[in-house]
Amino acid sequence: MNAAGGVLTAPVFGGFDGGGRGVFYGQDTLDGRAIFVRFVITRVSPVETHFEQAYSTDGGRTWEDNWNAVDTRD
Repeated sequence: MNAAGGVLTAPVFGGFDGGGRGVFYGQDTLDGRAIFVRFVITRVSPVETHFEQAYSTDGGRTWEDNWNAVDTRD
């Protein structure tokens, strides 16, 4: 969901491999333009996960990272 408007965002499709890495793709819009979005979630350790989000405006030929996060648990 989008916190600003309460509207569901477009779905993403993909999955996790056996090595603790997941890749998901979807379509969205940015400033009124159609884009692709990619999420990569990587297990770094039993208590740490890395998340990266990237956009592509050229059909997936190139990607621009726009959000990276490290999640940890106690």
